[in-house]
Amino acid sequence: MSLQWRLAATLALVAVCAHASDWRGISPGLQHKLNAVSSFTCDNGQQRLELSRLNDNYCDCVDGSDEPGTSACSHTAAVFHCVNAGFFSTDVPTSRVNDGLCDCCDGSDEYASGVSCASQCAEKMEAFKADKKDLIEQVEAGLKDRVALVAEAQRLWDEEQDKKKQMETSASSLKVMVEQLEARKEDDERLERQEKAKRIAASKTEILSQLGLLELTKEQLLSIILEIGRDGVSAKHELLPIIRKERESSLEGEEELARTPMEEKDEAFRERDDARQKETRRIEKLLEEREEKKAQEANDAGTEATEGAEAVTEPETEASTQQEEDLTLPEVETRPINLLYEELAASERYEWVQAVVTRKQHEDTKKELTDEEKKLTETQKLVEKNYGEDHLFFALRDKCVDSEAGQYKYKICFFGKATQDHTKLGDMEDIKTVESTEGEDSTNDFLTVKEIKFSNGQKCWNGPNRSLTVTLECGPEPMELSEIEEPSTCVYTAKLRTPVVCTEGDRERIMMLDDVKVAPHHIEIEVLPTL
Repeated sequence: MSLQWRLAATLALVAVCAHASDWRGISPGLQHKLNAVSSFTCDNGQQRLELSRLNDNYCDCVDGSDEPGTSACSHTAAVFHCVNAGFFSTDVPTSRVNDGLCDCCDGSDEYASGVSCASQCAEKMEAFKADKKDLIEQVEAGLKDRVALVAEAQRLWDEEQDKKKQMETSASSLKVMVEQLEARKEDDERLERQEKAKRIAASKTEILSQLGLLELTKEQLLSIILEIGRDGVSAKHELLPIIRKERESSLEGEEELARTPMEEKDEAFRERDDARQKETRRIEKLLEEREEKKAQEANDAGTEATEGAEAVTEPETEASTQQEEDLTLPEVETRPINLLYEELAASERYEWVQAVVTRKQHEDTKKELTDEEKKLTETQKLVEKNYGEDHLFFALRDKCVDSEAGQYKYKICFFGKATQDHTKLGDMEDIKTVESTEGEDSTNDFLTVKEIKFSNGQKCWNGPNRSLTVTLECGPEPMELSEIEEPSTCVYTAKLRTPVVCTEGDRERIMMLDDVKVAPHHIEIEVLPTL
């Protein structure tokens, strides 16, 4: 290193040390940077000034950033930085520097006014902590309740996962059973069809035999079909004379045609039916006479009553009661040919008992599988949703919180709906998480839920569908719904205090001064390379 360079560096260091005491009102971080440079720029880089121009009680920069420690630039937005050891650093306008009033709790703004400012920072911190006591206790209680809620959420989540696994196992087993029953059903129905075909064939053969059609030629059968098609028949027994006519046409000479089994049965039926009809007419006549007699007796009794005599009803004798019981109409008998065709219909309706049982088992098991798959799908949708960190919102499913505001009662149900009395404000949307950190310098990144939304509520008259946005804040159980407002027509907002969103970072945020507004200096520093 040359002698000339060492001399320049020594002079620069002396200059820096001389000016360091004049860097009042500049934040410690910026002072540290100034130690490595000899000049700075201001007014968005339009001016470059030597460090000696800082706090020289002359306003060189339009933005006033060269005079943070004096009141020379009090007409600008320049600020004086109060370190306030033991309390929170603050910034005050430079117009308050050396004005005789202690604005910084450490008194650093009155370094040349002659006013003695004792440090009040410790007292202010104690007052600040006392003022935040309720909030701190609320957060502490919320964090404690959150621990219990995490355990509850984990228990419920594990139960739901176990239930999902059981459903998957059950659905898998039911699928195998359905496949096995399907194969068995096909086998049983094949045997059922075979037996049914045999029964139908036997019934048809029996009909052909009973009607005497088996002995007819093809031409005779066609002739019968044509005659039926031409004249038609209103009842099955009308087939018998048509068939007989065709059978007689095949006889030679005066040979007598033997009757078919059905003709014999039908003739016997007609004889019985004639007797039945005769008996029916006889009984109906007796019943009619009996009714007429009763009507006459009632009329006579009424006449005697009007003349003052008491009508005495004679009790029915056992003989008369027996006579009434005998007057029962005979039962109508089904014609034999109709019975024959009913047997065919029964054959066509035939179901094998084993096939019926298998079909029922298959149907029931298939329905059970459908129901199980439906429940499994619902459970899968349930567990695929976002429930925030530690699945905390899973523990809030179906839980509701209500609150009265004005003349209305508001109610929100997690993963349900929100209402204003009986008016629907909306259905809860899926929750959305945002990335957050526990403080500016923290590396503990996590996903948190800041708000929940209810949308697509009942439509307002001449307006939008109602909606509600609920901002979540840390607090203990029980959850509390508050600050319900309607900032615009049918658009509602509210706050919900809940342990779900409590984090360690809430303590840090509480211990921050709410009204601190940092307005950093606008000077720019170029750090020169060192040799």
